This record gives sequence, C-alpha cells and structure tokens, in this order.
Amino acid sequence: MPTNTALADPQNAEELAALRDQIDEIDAEMHRLLMRRGEVIDRLVAAKRTQASGVAFRPGREVDMLRRLASRHSGTLPLSTVEHVWREIIGTFTQAQASFKVHTPNATRPGTRDTLRFHFGFSAELVDHGSVGEAIAAAAASGTDLVVVPLDGDGAEPWWRPLAEPGAPIKVVTALPLLVPAGELGVAPALVLGSSGIEIDDAPFGVYAVAAPTDAAGIHPLCRAGDRSLVAYEDAGALRDSATGSALHDLLTNAAPVGRLYALPKL
Repeated sequence: MPTNTALADPQNAEELAALRDQIDEIDAEMHRLLMRRGEVIDRLVAAKRTQASGVAFRPGREVDMLRRLASRHSGTLPLSTVEHVWREIIGTFTQAQASFKVHTPNATRPGTRDTLRFHFGFSAELVDHGSVGEAIAAAAASGTDLVVVPLDGDGAEPWWRPLAEPGAPIKVVTALPLLVPAGELGVAPALVLGSSGIEIDDAPFGVYAVAAPTDAAGIHPLCRAGDRSLVAYEDAGALRDSATGSALHDLLTNAAPVGRLYALPKL
C-alpha cells in the first residue's frame, strides 16, 4: 500500500499536530470573544431600556464596521466569507437588542432568500409578501421591522410612492451589498427600508423619487417604473450651490426625498 512519506515523517507529523493545536486555540479564543461580546450586548440592552425607540438597526454604524473590516483584511480568506461571518454575528446580536422581521416580496425565491440570509443571517424571521406595497404596509404597522426590495429589474408601478407621502413612517435606510459586488456574491442588489426613527441624517447620499428618467452627471439610478425613477445623489447640500447645473437643480429640488444612503449598492 502506498505510504504518504510526508505524513510518515515524525518531524512533519509533529509540525502538523502543533499547527492543529494552534487552530484549536484560535477557535477557542474566537468563541470566548463571541461570548464576551454577548455579555457586552446584555449590558447595552439594559442601558437602553429607558430609550423610547425599539429600533436597534444602525445603518451608519454597520457601514463603518464593514469598511474597517475591509481595510484591515488580508490573506487568502475571501472578503465575502469574512463579511458573511461578521453579518451573521451583527444580525444575531442586533436581534438580541431588539427583535425585528424582514419583509420582502418573493422571499421564497432562491436568489431573494440568498440575499436576505447573506445580509441578515439566520436569526432574522423572513416574511413573504405578494408585493412591495404589502411588505411596506406590514413593516410600517410594526414600527421596527425592515423591508428589502431587490433591484433586479424595472417594475410596472413605482413601489416607493408611500415613502414620498408627508410623515411617511418608512424610508430608504441602506443599500445592499456594501463590500463585495452583487455579481461576485451571486445575489441581487437591494434597498432596505426601515422606520423613520432609524438614524440616517448624516448619510451622504439622498434618495429621491423623480418624475422622469435621467442620466445627469452625479445622479445614480436605482430603479425605474414607467416614466418614474428612484435615484441617489451625493451631498444634497449641493442643490443650494450655484455651481449645480440648473437642470439637475430643478430635477432634485422638485423631487420627493424618500431616504438616505451611507453607500451605494455594490453592483
């Protein structure tokens, strides 16, 4: 019977055993740190019990965490794997702070389910709806739930109309994916909608419902429905700048703001 001489070498066997011991030590330390993180979350939950809002989803903090993760990452482990692990951790502990559901049309479709599980983990309850409108209504009624709208093609109706109404309880709060392009992940890009109480005021991109398609410089189309479009534009303060093109100025100042983004979806 053939013998693997490398494994038969006592010195090599000792080296392999030592490396496996290191892996076991790293795994144990990772587990200890996760449990320690859970203890910190318990204290965080206790400290926040006096706050009125039950919304724990923080898009700005999540984007900042993921960007720091990407900036320090190196080695052979794919960034997509690291992001998925971190998102599972973030999603689980966010649920521990304040439970929420994720509403979406076609939640049982494989591509949609992959998008949801990659970004929200397995702790979030997924709720399937027949339309985006139904999902928005359900999330608005809850006050804490999220809606995910896949950007996988133009629609017949502008689903974002309820977001443009005065005092709308739901708005666009983040986009997916953020680090690894959707094509590499094999998922559809998407927008996430959440309660108007979610903190996004300092996000650099305004999201606007406009009455006509546009390819103006600086405008980032998100989706279309007939002759209406949902677009993102960086730094809405520039709308008050005389250097802003008049056509762009007129387009956005007459548009309905429906949310903000800390980053555009990675296509």
